[in-house]
Amino acid sequence: MAIWKITEEGPIELPQTELPKEKVLEEGLEKWIEKEPGILGEPLLLIGRQVMIPEIKDRLDLLAVDPQGNAVVIELKRGKLKDPVDMQAMR
Repeated sequence: MAIWKITEEGPIELPQTELPKEKVLEEGLEKWIEKEPGILGEPLLLIGRQVMIPEIKDRLDLLAVDPQGNAVVIELKRGKLKDPVDMQAMR
């Protein structure tokens, strides 16, 4: 699927890329989202990064709240999964 940049001269198709080729890791994705949560397409207020949950001895990649005050858990995965993502988020 193409992504286009709209300029005064008209639309310009942007080159496609892949995260592995760009050497983007989960940490880089976290930084991008931390800097601009709107990149996820939702109006979120980020309240924590790498939030430790002592009861399960695990961390949330990012924790945010939506405009209604609901907690939003953001788990980022890149590459092969060792655990199902939904199970990690539910823990």
